[in-house]
Amino acid sequence: MVTYEEVMRQLRELGVRFPFFGKPETRELANILNSDERIYHCTFGFYQGGSALLVATSSRLLLIDKRPFFLNLEDIRYEMINEVDFAGRLLDAAVSLHTGSKELKFRSFSDAHLRRLCSFIQDQITRARQLEHMVEQTRPAASEWRPYSLLLPKRRVSKFGQPVQEL
Repeated sequence: MVTYEEVMRQLRELGVRFPFFGKPETRELANILNSDERIYHCTFGFYQGGSALLVATSSRLLLIDKRPFFLNLEDIRYEMINEVDFAGRLLDAAVSLHTGSKELKFRSFSDAHLRRLCSFIQDQITRARQLEHMVEQTRPAASEWRPYSLLLPKRRVSKFGQPVQEL
């Protein structure tokens, strides 16, 4: 677990400040982050359920919505994301994240932050896929490695379904 001061230090390094909104979410972020995780991007905005903080860390994407008597937390690994769509408009920007059977739509008035966050997510997805391909190439071929296959002689059967005696 990371301390609140460490979270605020990382956010200050990114140039992110939340003077009015986002304070409860940043406090909750201190409870969620692992000790080896680092915050790379953070923005405040809106999703289907209300307002939230979208945080891209070194290993996952976090959506944190903290209200009195209510906490909504989405933890999305980069390997799970199938598609990322970004749409910039005059006053706001939106990003859609598609994972398996779920879709997360997030809007923010800080379109520059959201655009950088979107490109970071795409880079992390690419790295995760490259690691998957590297791991697949190092595995032995299916014909070389079968842990549960037994080599038994094949039994020949006549067309009437009775076993044929081998001479």
